[in-house]
Amino acid sequence: ASNVNKSIIWKIAFLNDNCAVTSDSSNRVIVWDLRTGTTISEFKNLESGAIALELSENKNSIFVSGTDSRVFEYHLQKDPQKGSNRLTWVPGSIYHSQSPFSINDFNLLDENTLLAARSNGSLDVFQLNKNSINSSREFQLPHRNFTGANNFVEIKNNSEILTSDGYTVNLFKIGKIVPAEDHENNQKNYQFIVVNNELDSITYKFSYRSDDPILAVDYHEKNLLIATQKFIKFYRFSKNK
Repeated sequence: ASNVNKSIIWKIAFLNDNCAVTSDSSNRVIVWDLRTGTTISEFKNLESGAIALELSENKNSIFVSGTDSRVFEYHLQKDPQKGSNRLTWVPGSIYHSQSPFSINDFNLLDENTLLAARSNGSLDVFQLNKNSINSSREFQLPHRNFTGANNFVEIKNNSEILTSDGYTVNLFKIGKIVPAEDHENNQKNYQFIVVNNELDSITYKFSYRSDDPILAVDYHEKNLLIATQKFIKFYRFSKNK
């Protein structure tokens, strides 16, 4: 493995069998050659840690964001040298979102739509067009006291959102996310469809309260892991819950 200069890797993803991409606490996005453990490309455009990372469907584009809330895109293109068919990673578009809250997680809904979760508990839907973001819309989740230093939001799948304010863990259940066709602009506008078609009618799937600050949490198929400063706890939810 290659030396990453004591940086913390926040995200990692396969680009193909021989390459992977990481984003880290040194604000870097690095494409790695897995056969040699060396770097293929390295970018440092973010002003703060690169927390969220997602790939396009064809894995030819990388979307990265973090605490400065801008979204950076990197993509493959032909080497500028004449006659070269070699592809190289280059910086692409930068989207300046209006929200000041950091983007903690990404989830690609389809080739034209990127879902983002912010540290204040809101969700952004970014509309993609090839290698750039055209627009975004923000949705608010029902939450309480979402102001702690350990805030985080994680998209578990397209219908579950895991949130924490540092002491409480909540799993929200969204009925489903479906595209509404915009025939005039020839694109899909995603909407959250829940009870009575109202976003604030999202229901809690469960809520957990800790007396100690929560440092990390994960939820998978009715299994909940919580790490605090004092313990690690494991919960398994029964079918009737």
